[in-house]
Amino acid sequence: MDLTFLIICIILIYLIYYLVNCVQSLNNELKEVKEKCINTKNNETFNVNTPDVKEKLTENTISTLEFMKKFFSK
Repeated sequence: MDLTFLIICIILIYLIYYLVNCVQSLNNELKEVKEKCINTKNNETFNVNTPDVKEKLTENTISTLEFMKKFFSK
């Protein structure tokens, strides 16, 4: 039972890692599109206020991994 659960967790972690990379790639593409396709006036600057998705997802993934570590250590 524990081995099966461990295997399922590893597969889920891999899927989360894959999805994080996909979201990060899409986020980078969006930033490039914003920079290339949006024209501003001479005196006006274009500010990108999009938060970094990678940092938030990394934080959530690490907290999940710490929970799993505590769960298996008991």
